[in-house]
Amino acid sequence: MSVERTSRRKTKTTRMTSRIEMTSVRVTSLTDARIVVVRSSATWSLMAGGMAA
Repeated sequence: MSVERTSRRKTKTTRMTSRIEMTSVRVTSLTDARIVVVRSSATWSLMAGGMAA
């Protein structure tokens, strides 16, 4: 998943907004990783259940 900045007019990235942006990127990345883990676990469970049937 990629997170891109929205283009805004007349705004500069200050130290504070840069920190906020990086925090947002990290949280988005962690959320994406969690979704992948849950999806993988669900797929594995379905495959295991299908093989036993």
